[in-house]
Amino acid sequence: MPGGTRWDDDFAASTLSLVLRGQSEGISIAGIAISLFYLLGISAAVYHFANGLWTSAITWGLTVSQAAQRRWGVICTGVGAVLMLMAWSALIGFLTVDPDAARGIEAQGEARHADASMLSGSEGP
Repeated sequence: MPGGTRWDDDFAASTLSLVLRGQSEGISIAGIAISLFYLLGISAAVYHFANGLWTSAITWGLTVSQAAQRRWGVICTGVGAVLMLMAWSALIGFLTVDPDAARGIEAQGEARHADASMLSGSEGP
């Protein structure tokens, strides 16, 4: 991980941002390669999902006629396009987030979570 960062699910946004960048400041060649791999991976997963919806309707006999298959294909294309935009915007969001600012926000959330769990533990049954 860049800068010796260890993956931690409590700090997922800042850690993923660092991984996609490949370094703490700017973006490295390795970061570009990783980001392209993520882009291709999420694109392939979304395509596979939308195409699978369309194909399963044909296989199960839900869309028998060509007109039904065409209509369902339009719906699956729309679902795929919306999911693709969401996935790409998430990737761009992680690439553009300031890792230090994200880590600070995550640390505040972690502290609030720890305080809440201590309170709920002391007021047990």
